[in-house]
Amino acid sequence: MLARIHWLVGVLGLVAFVVQGQYLAYVVGPLADYPDGPRMLFRSSHIYLMFASVLNLALAGTHLPAAGWARRLHQIGAAIVIAAPAVFIAGFIVEPTSGTLDRPISRLGLYLVFGVGVVWAVTAARLRR
Repeated sequence: MLARIHWLVGVLGLVAFVVQGQYLAYVVGPLADYPDGPRMLFRSSHIYLMFASVLNLALAGTHLPAAGWARRLHQIGAAIVIAAPAVFIAGFIVEPTSGTLDRPISRLGLYLVFGVGVVWAVTAARLRR
């Protein structure tokens, strides 16, 4: 079940990534005409969505640990990774036009995904023992 959710979120996220690209090309206009700050915010927000979507597709092929605390940690991390594309879409909508280079929404998404990766790596190492 979790693998199907990761797959669905990954595919929908990649569709949203393509839609974002079209929005940037046809609504926002040529990013080369923008000042460096807003151009960087649009591009990085766009790439973060692709990153989270591909991460979900990659996780669609993984298996949950058998039971216990490792399984629970994996499920919590999976929920965070599943939510990550929505966080990055929110960052794309809000942050580039905020008038500042501060990235509170995208920063939160990146820290959460990074934290999940570290926790899963430590968990995998402990399970191998």
